[in-house]
Amino acid sequence: MAFGKLGAMGRGFGTFGAHGGLSNNLIRYAPAIDQPIITSGGGAASFPTMTLHQMKRIGDNTTAVDMDNDTKFRYLGMPTGVLVPDAVNTMVVSSLMPGGTAQARTWDTQIEMLTSSKFIAMSWTPTVSTPLVLIVVNGKWVSAAFNATATAGSGSFVMLEFPDNRARRVKFIASGGNKIFGFRTELAYPPTRPTGSATVAAMVGDSLSAGSGTPPTGATFLDVWPHAVANILGFDHCCNASIGGTKWVASGAGDVAVSHFGGGRITPLLTTNPTAIVFAGSRNDSNADQAALDAITSAVSAAMDAVSTVSKRFVMGTFTSLSQNAAVQAGAAAKSVPFVDMTYGLQAADLGGDSIHPTYQGAINLRTRIVPALRAAGCVP
Repeated sequence: MAFGKLGAMGRGFGTFGAHGGLSNNLIRYAPAIDQPIITSGGGAASFPTMTLHQMKRIGDNTTAVDMDNDTKFRYLGMPTGVLVPDAVNTMVVSSLMPGGTAQARTWDTQIEMLTSSKFIAMSWTPTVSTPLVLIVVNGKWVSAAFNATATAGSGSFVMLEFPDNRARRVKFIASGGNKIFGFRTELAYPPTRPTGSATVAAMVGDSLSAGSGTPPTGATFLDVWPHAVANILGFDHCCNASIGGTKWVASGAGDVAVSHFGGGRITPLLTTNPTAIVFAGSRNDSNADQAALDAITSAVSAAMDAVSTVSKRFVMGTFTSLSQNAAVQAGAAAKSVPFVDMTYGLQAADLGGDSIHPTYQGAINLRTRIVPALRAAGCVP
């Protein structure tokens, strides 16, 4: 069985980012008492022999799992619904995709629990080798996202070893579609669902918000701005419903943007009861004739109507000075929704080889510019 072990101040932890560079010090990192040693492994569903803990499963794994009434875990950050068992496993199903089954991106897997266990281990079957994982303890990041040691399509694990047995609210965030076997804790400290409500920031955008490529030349869905910005602004959770290639106006049959920003992802997104919702971009609306610009303005206004139940709504510009930016602004103004001008939010030095998407460092630069702009507009819990 292959496995890797990362100390709390090693690569990807403490003051150092997941990919070796200094990470954004605006992110709220967990203090030393909440910094675990993380061990991960692939090739088998077993754990190191020192961790002989009781397995705590999601639901009973024999019938549909009621995410609203599960007493062990909270699933904030992705739409509430039913996780359908696959044999003895659970996973996010295609019907919960942000843009519907026609688009490939699934909701992020976010599972949170409250326990005093010194050891917490997740057993899963990731869809790729070295999957990306983000760990949040008591609302603060343990580190920037890190790559777990795992085997695609095979039983794998991620284990946290904390300094002591104190009550902690622990959340695992990973890409959607992963099969979750369950969680192990010490027998005396079973997980329970955290009580009370939590503030959720919902983000809707294109590839600049969903991620494109891998570090250092690109940035994944956990590296780009939504999760980091939500944390910095003080939200408990982020639901990132961004999909690469999408835009304000659909271009017709066969286009990836058949579900534009105001489309199919909005209804399930609202089931997370977001405190705030932010629309970002998009540069993908390439046509600049007046009819196209008017269509963008109308689409922005329609999207604001679709999320009218959310008290805090914000529209970010296109990260360019193109005429589309003014069209987006006009749509927000028509509904009296704050417009956040990000004309210079993404700069040439931030971009990778394709001159469109940011590098890992560029993604950090982008979020440091987004935070003050959103905060000034009133995007706080």
